[in-house]
Amino acid sequence: MNTQEKKEALVQAVEEIAGKEAAYWEGNPKMQETFQNCYVSTAKTTTKFLESGEAYVFTGDIAAMWLRDSSAQVVHYLPYLKEYPILKEMVKGLIARQAKYVHIDPYANAFNEEDNGNCWEKDLTKYNPWNWERKYEIDSLCYPIWLIKQYVENSGARDVFTPEVKQAFRDILDVWQTEQYHENSEYSFVRLNCPPSDTLSNDGKGAPVGYTGMTWSGFRPSDDACKYGYLIPSNMFASVVLDYMAEFLEKDFQDPQMAKEAKELLGKPGVVFVSGDNDDVFKLNHVEGSMNMDAHHLHHSDITGHLHCAPLYMCIDEAEKFIGSKGIDNDTLVVAYDDFKGPNASGVWHFFKSFGHNKVKIVNGGIAQLKNEGVKIVKGAEPKVAQKTFKIDPKKINYDIIASKEDVLKAVQDIEKNGSSSQYMIIDTRRIEEIIGSSKLDNVARGGHIPNSKFMEWTNFSDATKKLSYKTEDEMKAALEKFGISRDKTIYTYCHVGAGRGSYIATVLEKLGYKNVKVYTGSWDEWGNDWNMPIRR
Repeated sequence: MNTQEKKEALVQAVEEIAGKEAAYWEGNPKMQETFQNCYVSTAKTTTKFLESGEAYVFTGDIAAMWLRDSSAQVVHYLPYLKEYPILKEMVKGLIARQAKYVHIDPYANAFNEEDNGNCWEKDLTKYNPWNWERKYEIDSLCYPIWLIKQYVENSGARDVFTPEVKQAFRDILDVWQTEQYHENSEYSFVRLNCPPSDTLSNDGKGAPVGYTGMTWSGFRPSDDACKYGYLIPSNMFASVVLDYMAEFLEKDFQDPQMAKEAKELLGKPGVVFVSGDNDDVFKLNHVEGSMNMDAHHLHHSDITGHLHCAPLYMCIDEAEKFIGSKGIDNDTLVVAYDDFKGPNASGVWHFFKSFGHNKVKIVNGGIAQLKNEGVKIVKGAEPKVAQKTFKIDPKKINYDIIASKEDVLKAVQDIEKNGSSSQYMIIDTRRIEEIIGSSKLDNVARGGHIPNSKFMEWTNFSDATKKLSYKTEDEMKAALEKFGISRDKTIYTYCHVGAGRGSYIATVLEKLGYKNVKVYTGSWDEWGNDWNMPIRR
């Protein structure tokens, strides 16, 4: 379709949706008419499809596109992205256009369709003919990231992660890091012959500020100048979308640059680096100031492999005390790393996720990549820290990502009965020596594997040559194809203790878009010690 045909298809789609939704006000014709007119307005009057494949969404009264407003203008269309491909195409095109504008000038809040020099006022600031207005607002950079998150969740597609979007992420991070020290920023803004609220004081730099850890904003979403530079609500919004950005960088771009981002978090309040390697490795080689949580010991069982609070890795009271002893509370961002291979860092990641603590990230490439970034690596024991309070809400425990022995046994029996038609799949991530029973770890009574499990050694997905925990998404997809892992089944992964190779494969499958993936937390340590459980060699 050409741009005009796309526009016509878009209007037709939103009119159809508006007609359906207007039924809510049956019996109130005036309200139905008002709703329908409002619902279609953005599509009909302020949206243009461009020859580039991008979409330009301008405000109704001004022929300019705001990063914030253009995102908000399409909110009511987002629930219909799957049902109406033309809506999906429009929002995808809008995201591409926003990424382009952010790269042109991340300090600008509104842009022209072309570099024609149109503007609200000839303000005293760094001029760019694309800029309609250059009032720097944090939320102008938050909204494009937020829109990407909404697009992914509502469309189920992840086709917006282009090099241009990645560059926009880089530009946003650069600005927010720069504006943590606003005195070093080149940004200034002066508007002549205007109310004081429409310009910045102090020759366009705004009132002097000191370092707080927050990022500075010149203006509020209302377009009024900030009296105080650290706009709390916008900083809160930034913290939310930074989590989204971290997710995209890890899952969709799989960028070792994450090591650079991790480096910048070192020493920040509320951030604790955690090594998943064993104590001996940690003492020889760890990030200065980091804590140690040996992934194999996160699965806390007795000598027979029994987990007292299965499927939890630890009982709640024990986990709370243990986590708190590492100087971690519920507001702490945990940055997990290991020698570079990935399983031990994934164990830490999965451990926290299972208890409902989602503020946890993995450094792709672990300590090897952090070394490359110049992070200080030291020897010795972990530092002594004050005990903090970490509370686990039983209602927030994520049982969707963990499984018990009984769950796995049910899957074994179902696969035995139904074969390839079974709704379950079991993945053994261990070495062949463990699978055939010629090698056993620790105090496990029996060697072998769980019946009807599929063998998929974790090393297929890490990149030892580049010392990265994960290969590229395309490489991992290619590696996965030969194993025939079905997306429509509930998948159980296991290794020796769950938090390690089993959790690593779970992260791989998550990165590749698999939904129903659970780690058997007891794994072979529990199964191999229970003589009632069937095994194969």
